[in-house]
Amino acid sequence: MQTNFTRCSFKLVFTVTIFVAMVYLLHYQELLQVKIKMLMSSSSNQPPYHETDIKQIQEKRHRQLQQYCSNQKKQTMIKSRNQFRKFFEPRDKESLRTLKQLIYNDRAKLIFCSVPKVASTNWKRIFHTLEGRFQNPTDQDGRLIHQGLPDITELSKPDLQSRLKTHFSFLFTRHPFERVVSAYRDKLYSSKDKYLQRKYNKIIYKLYRNESYTPDKTPVTFEEFIRYIIYEWRDGKTYRLNLHWRPVTSFCFPCLLNYTFIGKLETINQDSYHITKYINNVTNLNLELPTIRRYKTESRTSLSDYYKNISDRILTDLYKVYENDFLAFGYSLDGIFRRLKV
Repeated sequence: MQTNFTRCSFKLVFTVTIFVAMVYLLHYQELLQVKIKMLMSSSSNQPPYHETDIKQIQEKRHRQLQQYCSNQKKQTMIKSRNQFRKFFEPRDKESLRTLKQLIYNDRAKLIFCSVPKVASTNWKRIFHTLEGRFQNPTDQDGRLIHQGLPDITELSKPDLQSRLKTHFSFLFTRHPFERVVSAYRDKLYSSKDKYLQRKYNKIIYKLYRNESYTPDKTPVTFEEFIRYIIYEWRDGKTYRLNLHWRPVTSFCFPCLLNYTFIGKLETINQDSYHITKYINNVTNLNLELPTIRRYKTESRTSLSDYYKNISDRILTDLYKVYENDFLAFGYSLDGIFRRLKV
């Protein structure tokens, strides 16, 4: 009798334990789903700030750009205008490389200046999707992202002028000194693009070490990379700098093209929401900018690790290289850079 009672008690306890465990698992799954929904709601599907806010932010950014453009020296404006006019003339390699950064899509009525190291790959995913090559921006092969998109070099003068009047044009910028760090890390230090890594390590090795670079050697230092950028700039070759670290104002023509929207990588999710909203309204699609790797502003600690041993003289020269970007897009020398007298 006692044995039967014990067995029944054990079965009851076991049954209750299983039941509680199942309830707990179901509850955990519900909590997990809630967390996933919360994460999804923070993506570009949800409005990150009010329409009034975006209007004020854009007005401020456009005022900043207009002030910069009005203060530009006449000679600088003539140089930019001539560079853009080369589109209508027999095209040299340099002009083609510059103008191909301006891609367009007639389905969504878009013109986009693609700035490397400023979320350009993700925006190209959107453009490929709009071209009908993929159903979803996240489906695409990363190796093909930078190929096959229509750019303005394919347009006649009347067709380009027409699109400049009717299309929604936009670009994204980034703090220049952060962009330099990103370019160094991604293209020279630990790069999947072995061609660029070898090319620029060879150039810089020869300039500052007077020796040949081979893949088994350590990459150039960040200071050497900065010195190379300054060297090219002083030699009057800013327009020949690789686009991954070339000043944005030298190839997006912000004073000549009246951009509808000026985005910043520092506010990528907020800005992207409003651009994708426009795209979806025009196309009746439901696209969003892929956020596989959310942008996170380089911490001042991280920047300090790269810049702390760079002399004020070199940093001041680097600022001069990107001075137009600082002034045009409202970036400042704060934090560790306040010591500079520019």
